[in-house]
Amino acid sequence: MAADLSEAKREAIRAKAREKYRERRAALGFTVRPGKRGHVTSRRGNPTRRPDARGAYFHAPSGLWFSAIKLNGQTARLGYYRTAEEASAVYWAARRRIEGAADEGHRS
Repeated sequence: MAADLSEAKREAIRAKAREKYRERRAALGFTVRPGKRGHVTSRRGNPTRRPDARGAYFHAPSGLWFSAIKLNGQTARLGYYRTAEEASAVYWAARRRIEGAADEGHRS
């Protein structure tokens, strides 16, 4: 069936998919900068991250948010979530767990 499609029809399908992609990003508050293929930025200018959702980053290819935290200079990914709020909540839970473990280590 794919062989039956003309190049014009294929391009129309691609254009529709691109438009749908842009609409989803706009609904999330993100825009794609012209000339920067796939570079996602928030309206505030901060790439792939919302200032009110610490530890939550947007993963453009999947359309999901992921959570990450730095530990001993290494970035630990905490998983993918549908909303920035979920990803941020996981970040804060991990941070509390890490800080709690550090506090217990200092007690003598």
